[in-house]
Amino acid sequence: MTRASKTGNAQHADSPAGRGMNPCAWLQSGSAFKVGATSGRDSTSPAELAPTLGRHISPSHCEGIHWAFIEQMLRVVESGRGLRIIGFCCLAWCAIAAGAANSFGPARVRLQNGRQLDCEILARSNDVVFIQRVFGAGVAREQYPVAQIESILFPRPAFLSVVATQALPDTAALRACIKTAEQAYAATRAFADVKGTWAYHVGFEYARLLEQARRFSSARRIYDRVNRAGGDAELRRSAALRSALCAYYSATPSNALQGLLAITAVVTNDGERAAVAYYTGMCYAQLGQPVASLFALLRNVVLYSLEPDWEPRSLVAALPNYAALERGDEFRTTCATLVRRFPATPYAAVASNMLVRLAAGTNVHACASLSLYPVELRK
Repeated sequence: MTRASKTGNAQHADSPAGRGMNPCAWLQSGSAFKVGATSGRDSTSPAELAPTLGRHISPSHCEGIHWAFIEQMLRVVESGRGLRIIGFCCLAWCAIAAGAANSFGPARVRLQNGRQLDCEILARSNDVVFIQRVFGAGVAREQYPVAQIESILFPRPAFLSVVATQALPDTAALRACIKTAEQAYAATRAFADVKGTWAYHVGFEYARLLEQARRFSSARRIYDRVNRAGGDAELRRSAALRSALCAYYSATPSNALQGLLAITAVVTNDGERAAVAYYTGMCYAQLGQPVASLFALLRNVVLYSLEPDWEPRSLVAALPNYAALERGDEFRTTCATLVRRFPATPYAAVASNMLVRLAAGTNVHACASLSLYPVELRK
């Protein structure tokens, strides 16, 4: 076997350090098993063992693996003790290292046979969960196949309590909260397939923060993930609604419109109906369909006027549609309504400006551009 050097800290030329690879990627690639594979000292071939280890090791479980450990395992192979030893030693080390650095904390594990274990979750692979239990002064580390686990009940993540009560006074606070949410989501998502996880609740709040930061594409991806696979029916419904609203800012108007029309059937209160009506009307306006846009927007005037802000926002958004249809009387009446009913607001200010333009002789059709109004458009 070729060495990179002959010092006490020598590295194998095919080792991760010798090749400049991440240790996790090196283990998963099967290179660890190719080293010494021609020794003929073990009946387990690399082709047989590598897929087995690959099922158990993922990047999140290998963060604590060190070069020194891998070099030691290579020397085990070189001494003739076999590929099977290195494979399962690597797997065990992954569990211990990941547990030491990224413990998932206390939990109550309920097995399919009814047995209940109060423990600390150290790590998990695709099909095995590693736990630690304390017995007086003693500590036991155990592993259980995911197939034998009925549920894992974690305490409510602290992040959910914080995000529900913490005010975010500025952009820096929002960024800090997003970082905390990202970490909490990554940790809980490792157990998203096990009943009892908080992954989807954390994911939903993480997406809400991203939406607040106007990172609509990222928020939409997580909402869609929650809607497809997670949580209770109400959480999935809320995620589907938020995804459809985010699509207005992150998808084409035609695609966003399809999502909004589809979500209409599952909204459950007037606030949600008003939001869907507004963004539906805005999509129609951007698609050059002023009549359909007015039909959607004016629902917020007739049906949902008690919902804060949606009525004046919808009236302002209706103005370019009236202008496109050259309905001068309706245009002026709407402007006058905004000035009278919503004084000292941005909505009244834009209406006053439009009335001044018309009084100066501007043709109403020249007021049809959406860019003249304080409406949010897809960037």
